[in-house]
Order: sequence, then structure tokens, then C-alpha cells
Amino acid sequence: MENHCLFATGEGMTLARDLINTPANDMGPAELEAAARALAKQHGAKFRSIAGNELLKQNFPLIHAVGRAADRSRAPRLLDLRWGKDYIQKLKGRIVDGVLETQPVDRIEIPWGVTFNTSGYQVFRGMRLKLKLTPQTAEGLIAGYVDVDAFTYHLNTSWSTHHQSYGQLSSPSEYRAMRRLADGYPDPKTGLNTAISGAVTVKFAQVFARHPPEAGTLVTKN
Repeated sequence: MENHCLFATGEGMTLARDLINTPANDMGPAELEAAARALAKQHGAKFRSIAGNELLKQNFPLIHAVGRAADRSRAPRLLDLRWGKDYIQKLKGRIVDGVLETQPVDRIEIPWGVTFNTSGYQVFRGMRLKLKLTPQTAEGLIAGYVDVDAFTYHLNTSWSTHHQSYGQLSSPSEYRAMRRLADGYPDPKTGLNTAISGAVTVKFAQVFARHPPEAGTLVTKN
């Protein structure tokens, strides 16, 4: 497993432990918001808090109802913390006869398997795209070298673990096999390959997000 994954996991477990072990009279909504805000600042994430009657204006009536009897200093709130710049990449390529082919990217993290409140990402090395383009869709391949440690970490920390529980997959055997068959990106210290070549069939569809007009805005149709 990569060092940054170990450190992130350890820091997350420590933070969760400290928040859980803090007595309830010292860990109310405001204190939890302060902890989340500090976490967002530390990692350059976007953060917002919707509290009190503002919850009704933002259409979160259930959160408001649960805590509306609380003291004003412990007003209910929704905490929204987001980050994702690690997943944003700019690729270079060319389109020939409606087919896009990109130049290789040394390293890219792609969100993977967001299911039943579990999520993760795969690390691709030397990744390239080859997509047949139409005005509404793109279809083709993501190809490159899949980082073996990141793949195994995602497998063991996501909903995919149910395959192991049913005896359909042995994680240690899978890891040893991937290590044995790895064919790219040797470790500079050991000389052992750390990634295995792979490709994924993908389909993309063009979508548009339409936001409702703000309250009080008069909308007319000519």
C-alpha cells in the first residue's frame, strides 16, 4: 500500500476516534462544524454549513425538525465538505476520423466503485484514452497500468469485499498473482514491477444539469 494511503487512513481513524470519545456536552453541532471546517482548510476542500432556520430555506426540513427544540447555540446544521481536484486532469490528444486518442498520463486517480456508501479510486500509470466520439456520446477504452497496491486496497475497503465473504475470491491469492504478473513501473529500490497492464471498456453520455430558478425570480416564456 502506498505511504500516502497509510497516513491518510491513520489520520482519519485518529480524528474519528477523538470526535467519538469527546463527551456529548463538549461535542455539539458547533464543535463538529469547527472540526469539519478545520479539516477542509487543511486539505484545501470546499466547506459550507447550513444551520437553524436556513435549513428550511434550503429545503432540509427533516434536519431542522430533529433539532428545532435545541438551544440556539446547538442549532441543527448540515455540513457539506467537498474536495475533488485530485481527480481533475487535463489531457492532450488528437481526433482523427471521429476517434480521440490521448497522450499517456504518468499517473491519474480515477473514482471507482461508489456503491452502498463505500467508494475508492484506482491508480492508473501511463493511462491513455481511445474513444469514438459522437455529438452525444463517447465510447472506447481506458488503458494503462493499474497500480497493484491501490487495486488491492480498494478491493478490501469497498463493497467488493462481499465477494471474499462468499468465498468467491481470496484476497491474498489475488494479490500474489497480481504481483507475479505485474509488468510495468518497477520499484526503484527493489526492481519489482508495481503495476499490471489493463484496459477498461467505457461509455460516456452527454448530460446537462438544469438548476431551478432562485426563489422570487420571475420566469417567463416567450
